[in-house]
Amino acid sequence: MATPDGHGYWIVFANCAVASFGDAPGLGSQISYTNSSNPATTIFPTANGGGHWVGSARGDVFAYGGASFLGSMAATTLNGLIVAASGY
Repeated sequence: MATPDGHGYWIVFANCAVASFGDAPGLGSQISYTNSSNPATTIFPTANGGGHWVGSARGDVFAYGGASFLGSMAATTLNGLIVAASGY
């Protein structure tokens, strides 16, 4: 996912590891909560690029940097796996 100014980006891996490039800040990762049956599937930045959220297939949401944790769907029975999300 690109930073809001377009001068950097983050890549999220299935194990929830996050790599940052350009002006995207490195904000850590939460690799202990995802696995092969619940991979990380999406990442999206805050409006100012000072944080981001990572979402998993089963609805977990992890907040990093300036991103506030606003809840998740992890305790909800979903009709299917989450494959993408968007934000701003």
